[in-house]
Amino acid sequence: MSKIDRQELYCSLFIDYIGEINALVLELKNMVGGEIKLDNYLKNLILDICVCSNDSHNDPKYGKPIPWGTTDEFLYYKYFLEIFPKDENPNQEEYEKELGNLLEKLWAKGYKAVAAYGFEENLPRNGGMGYDSTGKTVFKD
Repeated sequence: MSKIDRQELYCSLFIDYIGEINALVLELKNMVGGEIKLDNYLKNLILDICVCSNDSHNDPKYGKPIPWGTTDEFLYYKYFLEIFPKDENPNQEEYEKELGNLLEKLWAKGYKAVAAYGFEENLPRNGGMGYDSTGKTVFKD
């Protein structure tokens, strides 16, 4: 794979994590290494990660009940990560390997995690779309 603009590699990674945001930041730091910048921002050699609360998680305008068990349920997970490659001219293959490693670590800990990414087919389990945390297919296209 060739190097492309970092904006094209933006990834939103939704995580169903029940703890507080600062605990999630520490958990992610343990998974990816690097250092914490500010309260909700981490950076390692390849990834820039901003940990965000998901406004859709408990927003009444989305109605009740949240559509758990559907292909859209990840949109309502409590947190999402905004992830970019650290470098301005990143290597896509290295970046995707690091994203894949993060997903695998989240799944290994039992967290539901889904990556919304323009190149999901390059990630393990297509970024988690259509799979549960054990890797079992739960949705069909």
